[in-house]
Amino acid sequence: MWWKKLFFASQKEIGSSRSKYKLDSLLVTAGALVWLGAVAFAARATDQSFVLLYALAAVVPFLLWNAVIGFVVYLQHTSPSIAWFLNRHEWQRNKAYLTATARVRFPLGIDRLMHGIMEHNAHHVNPGIPMSRLRAAQQVLQQKFPDLCDYRLDWRSYFDNVRRCKLYDFANHAWLDFGGQVTARVPMATAAT
Repeated sequence: MWWKKLFFASQKEIGSSRSKYKLDSLLVTAGALVWLGAVAFAARATDQSFVLLYALAAVVPFLLWNAVIGFVVYLQHTSPSIAWFLNRHEWQRNKAYLTATARVRFPLGIDRLMHGIMEHNAHHVNPGIPMSRLRAAQQVLQQKFPDLCDYRLDWRSYFDNVRRCKLYDFANHAWLDFGGQVTARVPMATAAT
C-alpha cells in the first residue's frame, strides 16, 4: 500500500501530481542506487559476498523499518476506544480526522526521541504542523477535546489492545476477537465529540 502512495505516486493514488513528489522519488532512487553501488564496491574491495552485504546493508534495515513503522502505525490507529470507518462520508461526519487516532505516551522519554510523532491527533487535524510543534498543538486539542484517546504505553496497555482489537465490525462499531465475540464497543457519541 505505502509503495503506491509514496514512491512515484500517481495522481490516481494521491489525488494530485506535484513535481516535488517526483523529485523526492528521484532522490530516493538515486540514494538507493548510490548505496547499492557502495555495497557492491565494499564487497569487491574486501572480497566479501555481495549478497550477504546487500542483505545486511539493505534488506535487514528495510525489514526492521517495516516492523517499527508497523508497530507505530498500529499504536496510533488501534485502540478499543477508536472507531474505524468504511467510507469517507461517515469518517468526516464522525470527525475521525480528530478521533480515529491516539496520543501514545512512551515510558523513559522515548517519545522525545520520536520527535512528537505520537502526538497523532494533532498530526491528523493538520499534517502541515512541523514535528517540533506537534506537542503544543496536541496540548491545545487535549484541552478542547478531553475525551480524545490518550494513553501511556506499557505492557498492560499494549497487550490489552492486542487482546481486544483483532477484528473491527464496521456496521456495529465494535472490536471483536477472532471468534467474533465483541471485546469493545466504540460509542459514536464519543467519537463525534
